[in-house]
This record gives sequence, structure tokens and C-alpha cells, in this order.
Amino acid sequence: PPREGIVLEPLFYPKQLLIVGVSDKPGNLGRNIVANLADFRYDGELILMGREPGVVLGHRIVTTYEELPDGIDLAVMLVPARTVPGHLDACGRKGIRHVIIQSGGFQELGDEGLALAREALDTARRHGIRVQGPNCLGNTVTRAGMCTTFVPCPPLWRQGGVSIVTQSGGVGLSFLFDMASENIGLSQFASIGNKLDLDETDYLQAMAGDDHVDTIGMYREGIERGRAFYDAIRDCDKPVLVIKSGHTEAGSQAAFSHTAAVAADDTVLSAALDQAGAIRVRDAAEL
Repeated sequence: PPREGIVLEPLFYPKQLLIVGVSDKPGNLGRNIVANLADFRYDGELILMGREPGVVLGHRIVTTYEELPDGIDLAVMLVPARTVPGHLDACGRKGIRHVIIQSGGFQELGDEGLALAREALDTARRHGIRVQGPNCLGNTVTRAGMCTTFVPCPPLWRQGGVSIVTQSGGVGLSFLFDMASENIGLSQFASIGNKLDLDETDYLQAMAGDDHVDTIGMYREGIERGRAFYDAIRDCDKPVLVIKSGHTEAGSQAAFSHTAAVAADDTVLSAALDQAGAIRVRDAAEL
């Protein structure tokens, strides 16, 4: 059934943003996030955390959660997977209720990673934390000056009404740069990775109710809550474009190794999407 009461606004429009895993050393991926936020002109309060003190683009790096204010809107984590449950626990104790985990190394790596994912989810649920990811690029929101990708991402997009939800960060970035080349305005981009907690249905419902979104594009490798997804598309009064992967055996294997997605039966899912009113695309060449 649909999950009532989920609030995703802090994931897209945070007034306070914590980046966990930042260093002033060259090559640190957390520094790329800080640079992207500067290029996109994020004007909220930006707080950096790392193992060692330092300064990145004028922002001091703190080293303990005790130095943080309570109730930060959003934390973005890019830390070793084994440390994620501990960081989630610390976030929960500081009243942080929305977290994007960009780190890989969870269920896509087999049983050991699956056990770590379950520990992370149990910790998040104990504190009432909603989690995006892990194994994702995070969010880009043009009107909010948000860009939490850990790869350099110049602000090429004008503000517009198209939002993208993707399991694959790489595929999603290719969509973004295609949009920039065609001068298509971007509202939101959400890379959701392994979907440990929040999934495509949650984001579809949130975007359907956002006045700054007029078209929703989705790239999916697996859908677990099929009925809820069907209902969300059927109830959405905006165009929804769905690109499906995994409709061949090779595609299914690639999807699983990538984000641990288990592709549903293609015939059943295709029929459901058609009935719900989604615009279904099997291959990007059809666009």
C-alpha cells in the first residue's frame, strides 16, 4: 500500500546541508560535492564533516557530531560502507531525519553487503530516518542550487519542469547532459541507487505534488512495490516517461550486479505500465 506521511522536501530543498566524508586532500570526492554546491550557488547553511580538520572552499571541516547543531535538514554521506550504520546512529541522535547515502558496498556485493544494508536500515528505522540510496549520486535541484553528485557537474541546466528519477547514476547523468544539449529545463534529478528505504514510488508521489514539476522521467532496474507504483502512475496528472531495463536476460543480470535490482517479469510489468498510462520506452534510441 502507499506509505502515508512521507515528507521528501528536505531531500530536495534543504535549508541546512551536512556533507559527511569531506577532506581537504586532493582527490577527495566529498570536495567535489562542495565544489558543485558552490557552482550551483547553494545558499543554505553548508556544514562539512571529516576525520581530520581542514577548510574546503571557505568551509571549516568539523570532526565530531557533537559540534553540529540539532535537527539539520539533510545529511549526505560518502564514507566507507562499514561505517554507515554508526554514522546513521549519530545522525539520529542529532535529530537528522533525512540522509542520502552515496557509498557503495551494500546488497550489490552479496551476502556480506546485504547484512550491512540490513544493519543500516534497522538503525535508520530506529531513529525515524528516511534514507535515499545507498550506492547513488544524490540529488540536483536547479531552483534550490542543489547538486550533491560526487563527480564534477557544471551548472548547465536552466530551470524548468522536467524531473528525473533513476536507479543508475551513470544512466541518469547521461540523461542530464542530453537535456542540457537540447536546452530542456530541469527541475529535479534524483539518483536513488539500491533503494534501501525510499523507492521510485515515493519520489513519483512527491514529484506529482510539486508545482515546479510538469513532466517526470524514470529509469528503473527493478520495482518491488508494483501495485503502489501502478497506483502512483495512474493517479499522477503529469506525463510519466518510464525507461525499463532488464527486459532481456543479459539486461537483468547487469541490473542485479549494478544496484541489486531484481527485474520483474517484463510482460506483466509492461502491461501494468500501459494500463496505468505511463509512456513506456524500451530503449533510449526510441526517444
